[in-house]
Amino acid sequence: MSTPSTSREDVLACTVCGERGDDGRRKMCTSCVQKSKNNDDDDTSCETAIDGMSKLQVSTSDTAEDTSLISGGDNNNDDRGGDDGHTIHDEHKSKNNRETDAEMLLLEASAAIDNLSNVLDRVLSRIIEIKSDKNDKLFQEPPPKEDCSICMLPMPYAENINGVTSSYMHCCGKVICRGCMCVSADEMVDGNIKRWCLFCREPIFEEEDHLHLRRLKQRMEMNDANAFFTLGMYYRDGRYGLRPDLNKTVELWGEATELGSIEAHYELGGAYLNGEVVEEDEGKAIHHYTLAAIGGHEMARHIVGLIDQRNGNMDRAMKHWMIAARSGFDKSLKKIGEGYKAGHVTKDEYAKTLRSYQVSVYAMKSEERTKAMEVTKEIQKKMQSGWRRVAAG
Repeated sequence: MSTPSTSREDVLACTVCGERGDDGRRKMCTSCVQKSKNNDDDDTSCETAIDGMSKLQVSTSDTAEDTSLISGGDNNNDDRGGDDGHTIHDEHKSKNNRETDAEMLLLEASAAIDNLSNVLDRVLSRIIEIKSDKNDKLFQEPPPKEDCSICMLPMPYAENINGVTSSYMHCCGKVICRGCMCVSADEMVDGNIKRWCLFCREPIFEEEDHLHLRRLKQRMEMNDANAFFTLGMYYRDGRYGLRPDLNKTVELWGEATELGSIEAHYELGGAYLNGEVVEEDEGKAIHHYTLAAIGGHEMARHIVGLIDQRNGNMDRAMKHWMIAARSGFDKSLKKIGEGYKAGHVTKDEYAKTLRSYQVSVYAMKSEERTKAMEVTKEIQKKMQSGWRRVAAG
């Protein structure tokens, strides 16, 4: 029988020594085979080692699969009841996921509560700060009174304090005391001066309603707070040909307060307190009265004191009345006298308040203003007499 020929590619290397053998069908070369036969006690022959390694790999693989199944690993073991293993694994995994989600929700809720608590703390701190700042401003001395543009004497914000009143000029926006207005009226009647504004010399119109309103709206275009307030008064009283419109009145007064009108704050306080122009709201009334008092309105300060007295805060009430009395408000001075008798005010506080009251009143007095006060009283008497005749007839 002829021996089959082998090509160089068919000749395999010996698995032991690495040398190419002379027979491609053998796994070991002749020299290594001879050495293997001579060493009968050596159990680590090439073939035995190869077979042992293969068995070891299979055994290791089986052990790893068993360990993975016990620990809940995700392995496919169809020969070992893989469906039951998957079910147990899925249940454990689902339970773990639910517990993890619950823990995350608790952590998020706890963080949200902490954030809300911090926000509430900041809000409360800000409220306390605002109240403290407001109280500090509330009991400070009010700013100086505005002076008449003609005589340069101080004018109160409240009407008819010690007979001192004022008039707003539509043409130039100046505020002139009633004393100067009476003097100029007498001079106009005597023909000594023309009928014009004492400050800007613009003609004074008495009957041309549209001219009054046109000038007033021109002042409003300049963001004149007094112009907004005055037009609101006209809508309330139905003056200069306007139909009464309380909604328009409140709207204009609101705009006036944004521009800094103390009188508008005072009027809105009265409107909310009495419920005549708007729905009654004591909280808003106190708010506007307080801002007017801070701005220097004597009557507003007195009313805030009355509200504190009603609520049992006599210390605060006395503080308000002392400030108003020092500004020249006689009704507040009377309250301080009553407080002194009741023991709410010390003798020294009463004496200092009285002296400040006298100084303030003296600063606002003049012969012209006294004469204007007398004329105003005479006019009021005639009007009351006329109303009584109309009512009787």
